[in-house]
Amino acid sequence: MKNIIALSLALFLVSCGVKTPYAAFKKENKEQVAVSFGASRFLVKTIVGKKEFESLNSQVSGIKKFHILVSKPNPELLKENFKVFLKENDFEEIFQVNNVKDKVRIYSFEKGEDLKELLIEIENDSEIVLLKVQGDLKINDLGSLTAFNDLK
Repeated sequence: MKNIIALSLALFLVSCGVKTPYAAFKKENKEQVAVSFGASRFLVKTIVGKKEFESLNSQVSGIKKFHILVSKPNPELLKENFKVFLKENDFEEIFQVNNVKDKVRIYSFEKGEDLKELLIEIENDSEIVLLKVQGDLKINDLGSLTAFNDLK
């Protein structure tokens, strides 16, 4: 009986420490990644651009963590693995913009009825940049977030 209780407690503690699906994706694809790091708000604002960062902040609240991943050049394998990852983990595409040089897509991950992660994918011919936004997220203005969805 003590063994069953100990095993149950161990499984409970392990399940509490489970990382998000993105953490597993990052670890499995480290060979295709040039740079990957947790980022402060200041750094994200610098990399993404002040206007874009402020727009994201006005449309999404509850952000606690940022993470940036930049692929190595010619990330074909990472692109394929990312598509599989999104499908296997029930990420939903909520936004897409295509222009001449870049494609921007935003995917959401919900746990129960709570929005836990947004993945922002910026893809061009030579690399992919992923920005993970994590927290107890609320999309304040979905219409504004998806307003440019039809641009090609």
